[in-house]
Amino acid sequence: MIPLGFELELSGGEQVVLLLVLGLLAVAAAVPASGPLGVVGVLRARRDGGRVLGNGLWYWVWGTAVSWAVMLGCARLGLGWWAVPVAWLPGWLAAWVLRPPGSLAR
Repeated sequence: MIPLGFELELSGGEQVVLLLVLGLLAVAAAVPASGPLGVVGVLRARRDGGRVLGNGLWYWVWGTAVSWAVMLGCARLGLGWWAVPVAWLPGWLAAWVLRPPGSLAR
């Protein structure tokens, strides 16, 4: 429990809203890394003739999951707020490695 100096009493509905806000903040923190991965998924689907939206969403979800995992690991190491930008690095690296050949020429 976080020592706030007082006891936080929240109803069930307030707890749901708090968890929803925290989840949205976590997704927003991962967007700089998961966004480029989603774009790579769309580009790869266009190249291979697959489902563009489904592939882009798949890459975005996995980019978000990787960012969260690295962010949590860095936070456990005590990096504080530096955990957020450090968590973007694996997503950017994956987007660079997975980009389709010739995608930079356009």
